[in-house]
Amino acid sequence: MRRANVVAAALLGAAALLFGVALVTKAWLAGDHAGREYERMPRSMSVNMTWPDWFRNMDRDTDHKLSRQEFLGSTGRFKLIDADGDGFITPSEATKADPWFRVLPPEDPPYDIPEGRR
Repeated sequence: MRRANVVAAALLGAAALLFGVALVTKAWLAGDHAGREYERMPRSMSVNMTWPDWFRNMDRDTDHKLSRQEFLGSTGRFKLIDADGDGFITPSEATKADPWFRVLPPEDPPYDIPEGRR
């Protein structure tokens, strides 16, 4: 082999060894931090997975309630689900409405459109 090839192979091997040592060192230094994922979890991921999926997906600001602006249906359907009439759909209201809300046919049109724009 030519001397340049031997030097290149040695440098490549040394770089691979250093990379491996760096990975092992990083994992060793991380220690118990790897098991504390919940502490680093963003608030948007801290939702209760038993809530209806449509509720979790519509809750864009992750405040665990749906305002009329977040709800992707008509005002009529929003009012049907908002049992206490406070202007927000809570997880408990969504859970109660989920069985019948899922089987409703799609609205035509699905959103509130002003009369002059239909």
